[in-house]
This record gives sequence, C-alpha cells and structure tokens, in this order.
Amino acid sequence: MAAVKEGADAGDSKILLISSDGQHFQVTEAEASMSKLVSNMIEDECTENGVPLPNVASNVLAKVLEYCKKHAAAATAEDIAVKDQELKSFDASFIDVDNTMLFGLILAANYLNVPSLLDLACQHMADLIKGKTVQEIRDTFGILGRCEIRAVGGAAAAAKASGEEELRRFDAEFVNIDRKKLFGLINAANFLDMPCLLELTCQRAADFIKDMMPEQVRKVFGIENDFTPEEEAEVRNENAWAYEI
Repeated sequence: MAAVKEGADAGDSKILLISSDGQHFQVTEAEASMSKLVSNMIEDECTENGVPLPNVASNVLAKVLEYCKKHAAAATAEDIAVKDQELKSFDASFIDVDNTMLFGLILAANYLNVPSLLDLACQHMADLIKGKTVQEIRDTFGILGRCEIRAVGGAAAAAKASGEEELRRFDAEFVNIDRKKLFGLINAANFLDMPCLLELTCQRAADFIKDMMPEQVRKVFGIENDFTPEEEAEVRNENAWAYEI
C-alpha cells in the first residue's frame, strides 16, 4: 500500500508496515520515520506496497510502534521541560517488560535502527544486571553455565550415539538377505541415487566375497568363467599385486 496523503503535512502520510507473521500496521510517516531503516525507504519511495519487516514479530512491532508514536508526538511539543518529563515517565513505564520482550525490543530497535529505543532497552538490561553475580545474571536471563551446557551436550551426545547404534542394528538386519535381493537393492539404490543405501549394499556384497578365492566368488554369485586357462594366467601375471594383498 502506498503512503496515503491525508493532508498538506507529509508527516500525516500513512505508511504500511508488515510484521514477520503477516500483521499489518498503518502508521503516520512521522512515526515510521523514527526508524532510520524505514525513513530511508520513504526517501527512496520504496513504500508503495508496504514495508515488510521479516525480522520483527507483530507483538514486538506493536510495542516498538507504541514507543515511536509517543516520541514522534513529543517532537512537536513546544515546552521542552514538560516534554522531557513526560518522555522520562513514559520510557520508565514502557520498558518495564519481561526479559523475552526486552530481548525482542533490543533486536528490533537494532534492526529498525531506532537509536533512542536501542539505548533505552540496553540501559534497562544493564540496570537489570548491575551489581549481580555471574550466577545471578545467569538465573535472571536463563543462561546455562559451562557445567549445565556440558550436561545438556552429554545428554544430546548420548541420545545421538543411541540413535546411531539403533541404525547400525537396523542396517545389519536390513541387508541380511539373499544375493538376488541384494543385487536388486544395489541396482535400485544406484538408479535412485541413494548414496547411503548404495554404500550399505555394496559393503554387504564386499563382505560376502572377503577372503574368497576367485573360484569361490564365481560360485557364490553364479559367475561363469569365460577365460581360458592361458588368459586367466595372463591376467594373474598382469595383476600380480592384487594377489599379494
């Protein structure tokens, strides 16, 4: 949606902002321009179809716009002392939010480039951790310590190892089939371009012939020897290295 002129004052123009979850917010140009990101898009006339904000969810964007609306309106106030006092009171109440929203505001203010909001949110976070021990800070923000991380990592590693062991058992049972089915699986895995299955079935075929003599391999797989004794001897001589392994 384009910026809609509602009066002679460009600050009354409407800008459509679209949150990451598809919610639409129509605000004045003055309010939207609190964000340098959006302000630059307005100057470049890139707001005709609305301004998508893929990094800001609707609940956080609504809170950001509450801040922008108040501060944009205060910018036109004539009594500076009264304005400053009102904004100070508003900011103190505005930033009294839970940690999840606080983190969201910091990220949104940084992404939207709203310096005053970013300063306010970061200062509030600094106030929250001021004078606290490392453990108290972890408790406040739900941050895991090194021991907790190791415990979680160990549990994840154990679960992964258990899953891998289960897959190994499944694979071993899966390829425990007759040669005809095995060859069929090899052909199918090759045709369907399934590297893991192809590797598994080829390894099974290799296990079949491991340590076997050529005659035994032919017998196992039903391969007819169409070499004459002389030709076979010549092949053996040319590839003597293979018989030394």
